[in-house]
Amino acid sequence: MVGVSARPQQPEQSGLPEAPDQPNQPRNTDVPQTNRTANNGAPTSWWKVFAKPSWIILALSLIAFSILAFTVLAPWQLNKDDEIVDRNERIQQAYEQDPVPFAELVDASGGITIDEEWHRVILRGHYLPEHEMLLRLRPLEGSQVFQSLVPFQLDSGQTVLVNRGFAVANRDGSVPEITPPSGTHITTEAMLRFGEAPHEAPPIDDAGYTQVRSVSPEQVEELTGLELADAIVNVTAAEQPEALEPIPVPKLDRGSHLSYGFQWIAFGIMAPAGLAYFVYAELRERRRERAEHATDGQSQIADANEQPDADETAAQANSPAGASAPAGSARPAAATRSRGLQDRYGGDSANQLAKFRGRRRR
Repeated sequence: MVGVSARPQQPEQSGLPEAPDQPNQPRNTDVPQTNRTANNGAPTSWWKVFAKPSWIILALSLIAFSILAFTVLAPWQLNKDDEIVDRNERIQQAYEQDPVPFAELVDASGGITIDEEWHRVILRGHYLPEHEMLLRLRPLEGSQVFQSLVPFQLDSGQTVLVNRGFAVANRDGSVPEITPPSGTHITTEAMLRFGEAPHEAPPIDDAGYTQVRSVSPEQVEELTGLELADAIVNVTAAEQPEALEPIPVPKLDRGSHLSYGFQWIAFGIMAPAGLAYFVYAELRERRRERAEHATDGQSQIADANEQPDADETAAQANSPAGASAPAGSARPAAATRSRGLQDRYGGDSANQLAKFRGRRRR
């Protein structure tokens, strides 16, 4: 049996020239930070962040909305609330008083003041049925109705436009059967109202009636040739002579306009407050990013200092005890990386990565 001599195996030659031995030199710890500075550039001034078009448009939009809310939207709702409250007070005061003759509240020209509206008056005279007109398809209590408008000539010779009441339209929107006034002398009770402005839509003739879209004495004068008072009257009860279903009096409820006005004021305050919060959140995010970048740079410098030199690694690989060296040398770098992650995500709290390292050791 031929003996085989045990010789230590030489490492294979790679064919590349070996690098000359160089003395150990201190590593440049400023390189990672210099690269990061070159990549990220100088810190941006805080005001330059908000000089972008998106921020400018957002700021102008919120400021414009706030001005609109304070100067237009909130006053619009608050004024409507004031008008409704004033109207309800006048209606209540009018119903607390007894009806008076028409001539006591209405002057010779047929005009009334705002304090005289909603008062109840007594009319003595007769209707002019040949001049009856219909207010066409006006919504009332969830239905489309036709309202009967008839001039009423008083015993004094003055003529006023009377709304006798309404009749619900047929399902197809056509005019229902409406009992015309007889034209006989009667005494009736009605409520004073201001006349409406003429509607832009022209009157039409349909179903034997002239139909209009507004209760306008001016328009009725043009269509009939009569001289009418500026005010109109609404019949107050179906029990009145030759009356239809009466027009209901508005409910004495102020509605939601006051709360809507306060909501617009709140929105006007919240708009600039929201803009201030957006600015604060952006500045806070920028400070957090700068802190994270600084922490990452420090971690990279620590990792570079903990890595062994190439000569030390080669010597450890050729030495008999080199097998255990890498594991020992890797621990400081791993600990450094763990400290970097802890500083970035854990802050001042306990190290949340310790349990994962413990599992790896097992």
